[in-house]
Amino acid sequence: MYEYHSGTDVTLIKRLLGSQSNQATLRGIEAKDAGLLVQNGQVFICPAGCSYCLNTNTCETCLPGFTLDSNKNCLRCSQLCSSCAATNLASCTGCINGYALVGVSCQECSSDCLTCSTSPTTCTACKAGYYVSSSRCLPCIDNCVSCNPSVATDALCNTCRKGYVYNSVTKTCVKCVAGCVNCNPLKVFECLKCG
Repeated sequence: MYEYHSGTDVTLIKRLLGSQSNQATLRGIEAKDAGLLVQNGQVFICPAGCSYCLNTNTCETCLPGFTLDSNKNCLRCSQLCSSCAATNLASCTGCINGYALVGVSCQECSSDCLTCSTSPTTCTACKAGYYVSSSRCLPCIDNCVSCNPSVATDALCNTCRKGYVYNSVTKTCVKCVAGCVNCNPLKVFECLKCG
């Protein structure tokens, strides 16, 4: 039977630590690694929710989504919180990606936002095919999957869809000739790479 903790195969680590040839390799494992406590060549699991412990009964720091109480136990925060107050697990102090902290609760970012801050409509990163402009996600030009328009370069697209190439003259992603994945943007029938 295998023992897992925070995505770590504890059984494997214990087996490797027990082997003389591997002891030197694993000397770098520390208590802070993956919620494990390593003492005298033995591996112990920290209490639930713990990312760092000095013994198997109390925590020093908690994993994301948990908070440390006065008894040094990690308590699970509300579902959307990445951090919360120990006195009220539903009072978020931080949110998971895709949510914004509004007061003490987490609200989902607007549909085109990947991440947001201060409000669901204050975008800090956008989903593919969109870019951030004045804290909003605006769509890239047609057939563009990655863009970051700026006046300095005047490029409206960084990466066009497969089989398309950016034409800086027309400021569009133009379709290459059939069977071509990369072509001359000014002569789409001139294939540079087939695919």
